[in-house]
Amino acid sequence: MRQPKHQRREKRRRCVVAFLQEEKGQSTTEFVLVFCALLAMVIALIVIFQAGADGVFVRLGTEAASHTSGISILGMVQDALLY
Repeated sequence: MRQPKHQRREKRRRCVVAFLQEEKGQSTTEFVLVFCALLAMVIALIVIFQAGADGVFVRLGTEAASHTSGISILGMVQDALLY
């Protein structure tokens, strides 16, 4: 015979509480957190590598340095020394 609904719910609640109190649940949580952090780092490295391969960093450097190309030699030297 099937148990009443409230008894099944109570049994399920006790199982969840017991699982959360065990160290197995803590280690699983820690594993998930560390895995997500490592995955985020790997994705960030892939994005940075892809940006470097596409020439984004070279373009940014060229755009940043080109603001002195129309100025005199003195302006270029000041820009290089003040950097």
